[in-house]
Amino acid sequence: MNKGYKILLNKEKSVLSTNINEEININIENTTRPLPLGDVEHTVNTFNQFEKERAESTKYRFYGTINPMISNMLYNDNVDIISGNTGVVGKKILSDRIFLNDGWYGTFFENPDTSEDGLEYVNKFNDNSSTLCAFTPFDPGYERLNILDTDGIPNYMLKLTYPYSTKDITLIENNGGITLANGIPIIKKIKISINDRLYTGFKTPINHGLDVGDEIKMYNFQDPTGNLVLSARTISIFSLGNQVNDDKERIFVVDINPSEIDINIGISTIKRSVIGVESEYYVRSFSALTTNEIDYDLYPAAFGKNYFNDQVAAFYFKNDIDIKNIRDNLGRPLSEIYLTIIKQGEELDPTNYNHMYWIQQQSGLTPTLNTQFWTPIAGGYSTEKNADVNYNIRAFSDSAFPQNYYTGIDISATTYDADIVEYNSNVLLEKKLEDVYHRINTVYRENRSTIIGGDPPVSNLTEGYIYQPHKKMQIREFSDFIEEGDTINTVGIPDYSTSKYSASTQSLATGPIEPIPLSKVSRQFKWRDLLDIGFIDSNGFGVDYPFESGAHYLNIDTRFYLQRQDPPCGRKLNSVETSYNKETFPSDYLYLLYSPNFYQYEITNAEELNNIFTNTQQDWFEEVTSPSYQGNEFIEMTLYILNYVGDYKLGSRYTPGGCLDFSSINQKTIDDEC
Repeated sequence: MNKGYKILLNKEKSVLSTNINEEININIENTTRPLPLGDVEHTVNTFNQFEKERAESTKYRFYGTINPMISNMLYNDNVDIISGNTGVVGKKILSDRIFLNDGWYGTFFENPDTSEDGLEYVNKFNDNSSTLCAFTPFDPGYERLNILDTDGIPNYMLKLTYPYSTKDITLIENNGGITLANGIPIIKKIKISINDRLYTGFKTPINHGLDVGDEIKMYNFQDPTGNLVLSARTISIFSLGNQVNDDKERIFVVDINPSEIDINIGISTIKRSVIGVESEYYVRSFSALTTNEIDYDLYPAAFGKNYFNDQVAAFYFKNDIDIKNIRDNLGRPLSEIYLTIIKQGEELDPTNYNHMYWIQQQSGLTPTLNTQFWTPIAGGYSTEKNADVNYNIRAFSDSAFPQNYYTGIDISATTYDADIVEYNSNVLLEKKLEDVYHRINTVYRENRSTIIGGDPPVSNLTEGYIYQPHKKMQIREFSDFIEEGDTINTVGIPDYSTSKYSASTQSLATGPIEPIPLSKVSRQFKWRDLLDIGFIDSNGFGVDYPFESGAHYLNIDTRFYLQRQDPPCGRKLNSVETSYNKETFPSDYLYLLYSPNFYQYEITNAEELNNIFTNTQQDWFEEVTSPSYQGNEFIEMTLYILNYVGDYKLGSRYTPGGCLDFSSINQKTIDDEC
């Protein structure tokens, strides 16, 4: 049936009625017009749109966690700070009352809430709820060293930084004006015997970054034979490491007889050569993208405790970081941003009992030092032990190593000298050779000799803490392949490309040479493509991270190690023999009993004294200093002091390094005490 017709039934409804079909033609008109498809109306592919927005966005949001490895292995003194009638004083703790708890040195107090000898225990080190047998670390304690502060004074500053410029430094003192720009200096020549043949090894003060087969140019070496012709050729790296293949990052070997070559300390340098192009060596300087603590929030991470019971800190930066118009030190778009952690220099607070004690101790120092708990930060590198090498952060304060260091480092700075890198224009990549370290110590430890005095005076405790301040976050990755193209035939040459060479073709016809239009001059460029976010090439190069609400989300999960400047790996057991009675008890020997280095004592005439002394230091000390002891007998005894020795002369060491055999040290466990 035609759809344009209707069927009408009879109005009467009766069994006698007959239905009559009638057809009525109905004309339906459309009075509106459909909208035509326009340029703005099309089907959207959500994935393609996401990729487009992600590729075009230059905004980043940074967050993450810091897992600290921190302890007070370098503490001021073994004292309990208490309050008495004369003000805030420190009560010395006997050496056998010093304990190591989760890496923190301190002591246990049997009842810290009660008074003792008229002295009231107050303001325990970060101890807000003193309990029976509570452990308290010596200063600096939790409140000065942890990433998360508990006293309202931030211990560290977090900043976002990026490499923005370069500088030159003098690594080895010399009279020839030789700097890092002249190459990596050589500090030692080594004879290497391989298969009964002599080769020459060279030691560098920093990591050389070389591999077997690399070629180098050697400058200012001595050539006794005159046959090496070093200035006209490159030398191939034969092997790495010393005679037993150790220290491969600082020693390289070449196929030259040791009798045929020699070095000039501070003058002889080497540069890596890649297809005839020599590498450049320089220090990168970082510039801050954020400035102070209001730029970020720092708080305890959920369930964040590591093996040593240190609290893991979580952070996030509140504002987006737009890197659209920011370039790195090579003029390229940013591929690296760093989380920079700077130790806070803390002024002493006279309203705080703990702080007041150290102000009193430092009262004889200059006003600048008197009001500070920490020394200024110094910067340097972990270099080879050599008196001619600058920036050796582990030698800081050793008078035998006069050094240059980075200074003026604090939380208010906006630029920081950072790592040492190598760059070769034939490779178009920077290779990091050394990370910078920051070093800090307490004012009390650094000036202990002046503060305490004595005859002879005690030594300063000049071993400090060091840490690496910059943690890299890879935000983009460069391709593993180097692209090349000319300006006439290649489209899309990036603005950070470098010139391979430039050339123009001139007519060989005789007669005047007509100038060639600049548009017809072909210039050759080379570069590495900056890979799109989310793209991983066949060699595994590339980055991928969340993109949401128009910004990239960068998460960094990093560790922060607060290290010893020079962990002592040696030990010496010294003995001091003396005889005395109570009235003539020498104060020098009494002082030794309080020293953390006190090991043990031995009474040589104990039988004559009818064994009136017991075998523990605590009992012996109480016996010899008690009023009931009349002192009418002379005591002959030997005191043993255990000293720890490191690579550098940095004063007394209270605690051994992790490289020392602890079985030689008398240890008392916490379970024995509590």
